[in-house]
Amino acid sequence: MAINMTIGALADASPALRKLAVQELPLKTAFRLTQVIRKADEHMEFYEERYNALLKKHCEQRREDGQDRWYPKSAEERAAFEAGLAELRGLDVELDITGPCVIADAEGLKISCADMIALGGLVEFECTEGTENG
Repeated sequence: MAINMTIGALADASPALRKLAVQELPLKTAFRLTQVIRKADEHMEFYEERYNALLKKHCEQRREDGQDRWYPKSAEERAAFEAGLAELRGLDVELDITGPCVIADAEGLKISCADMIALGGLVEFECTEGTENG
């Protein structure tokens, strides 16, 4: 079994995976989560390379307020960047893992609803009776 999703959905899930990665979890859960993260990282490396190539091709970098920022070179370049990004984010990827990581009754684990939505398909959360408000 493998998990299929778009690379854009995987990119959206990546920050939430990083939040979970620093949580103390039971050994079996941590092991499964590590497998998911490693497989995700393989695809995220490709995504970041392509994303950066789009930036360099269609945008210019400026330093403002001590930070580097990217701006489209023109309205046409903005449209080309957005089209390239939409195409990139729509690419289908397959994570060669046996299924989502299941996190059951992780006492004290705090996660936002947005993160739970982003993690859909990669991580499943299970709560037993009496733990849903904990």
